[in-house]
Amino acid sequence: MKPSLIAAYVALVLMPLGLLGWMGLRLAMDEQEIVRHRFRQLLQVGLQDTEEEIHKQLKGRTQSLLRTLESTPLKTDALRAMLAHSGLLRQVFVLGADCRRLHPPLDPPWTRAEREFLAQVEPAWPDLAALCRHRGPEGSNGAPARSGWKVWRSRDIHIVRWQRLDGGELVGLELDSTRLLADIIGSLPHDRMRGGRVALVDSVGEIVYQWGRYEPAPGELPRASLDLGPPLGAWKLVHYASAAEIDRALGSSMVYSLLAGLAVAAVLLLGLAVYFYRQSTRHIRDASERVSFVNRVSHELRTPLTNIRLYAEMLADSLPEDDERSHRRLDVVLSETRRLSRLIANVLTLGHKQKGQLALCTTPAVPDEIIRAVLAHFQPSLDARGIELRFEAGAERCVSVDTDALEQILGNLISNAERYAAEGGLVAIESRQKEDKTVVWVSDRGPGIPSRQRDKVFEAFHRVSDKLTDSSSGTGLGLAIARDLARMHGGDLTLESSEVGARFRVVLRTPAATPPER
Repeated sequence: MKPSLIAAYVALVLMPLGLLGWMGLRLAMDEQEIVRHRFRQLLQVGLQDTEEEIHKQLKGRTQSLLRTLESTPLKTDALRAMLAHSGLLRQVFVLGADCRRLHPPLDPPWTRAEREFLAQVEPAWPDLAALCRHRGPEGSNGAPARSGWKVWRSRDIHIVRWQRLDGGELVGLELDSTRLLADIIGSLPHDRMRGGRVALVDSVGEIVYQWGRYEPAPGELPRASLDLGPPLGAWKLVHYASAAEIDRALGSSMVYSLLAGLAVAAVLLLGLAVYFYRQSTRHIRDASERVSFVNRVSHELRTPLTNIRLYAEMLADSLPEDDERSHRRLDVVLSETRRLSRLIANVLTLGHKQKGQLALCTTPAVPDEIIRAVLAHFQPSLDARGIELRFEAGAERCVSVDTDALEQILGNLISNAERYAAEGGLVAIESRQKEDKTVVWVSDRGPGIPSRQRDKVFEAFHRVSDKLTDSSSGTGLGLAIARDLARMHGGDLTLESSEVGARFRVVLRTPAATPPER
């Protein structure tokens, strides 16, 4: 063995050992910080549970007031009577469909509470008038929101729940902040938990309510905090924790166990290094032979598979139309031959890429015609699975494009949608052309792709799930090959954000071309 090879072999052994040692030290330093972070996350979850209780209490009170409002005429006397019988309401105002104030009335006499309300509502009146004129926030469907909260501060804090009625009137219910605070406090825990303290802090930093035995030191920062949603958006919950509580959360240290495991791994690495060195050459040779064998078999399968597909199509054309049973069986044969053809094409493309033989052959063509041809192949199998196929054409200009590459890209994307998103019942294709680019979107309504998998799905042989119990199978080559072909075409294949299912965007560089003579 050459001295240089021995030196390289020793370095390859010592470098992992040194790395393992450094990892052990690093783990010892980082372990407590990781546990502290998890502890803060647990505190955050506790604050979220408390916030849900606060908003549950607020929602219940508000819904009760709105139910009372539904049965009350929008007249001054009736509204004053409703106000007199409600302990939570401070004041009510009504703006008509023409945005004129109906209550409190435009002209005196006013009650003392109404006079004070009109004086204190002055800073917020432009915003309330804008709500009446449908210039307020938009709802989920883009139309003006029908209800919401408005909060402002003058001498006191004013909390108004506004509601737009079917007749166009805008009604505002100003809640008694003192009574509301009492109700909220009544919904909060009253236990004296050990080792920690939770506090409800208002918009000016004052502690409104707190519970827990721990007394934080002056200037001590909370371990976790959470801002409340409307109408208490300026309020927040904070959690203080004692050092003893943190120590209990940390529990027993795993540093020594980790270091012992690393030491054992180091010994095993030293022993396995020799074995892997002896086996590496044989594995490389075997892998090369397997790849070559798969490529040869794929080439050999292509011709008989083409004949099977051809004769199956001829047989389907020659069968009587009323022989539905035979047609169904032939549809299965044709569907499986198409699927096997796509699999063979992917394997051969991968082999050509590994050998550096993958190249494009561009010809003048119309992208939408290529897309329609691909969709025609998939239509029977998609119909059989109850999947609707939609195509919005927008690439009718003749360009220079590799027809086979585009067909393979679309075939892989639609095949994935058919395999993994059949429950969504829809596969949508959309094409566009801009300058020298052709863009195609393929989207479905399936379960989508988890965010942590969005980049990995384009890796060769990677599948979102490799469980043997999965109902769908695949090689994990389709997306990787589709992206390679798109990038060779001067473009890319990306996964776009989508509220439902998965949405892929294919971009190809396609210069304009002269249509071939027919």
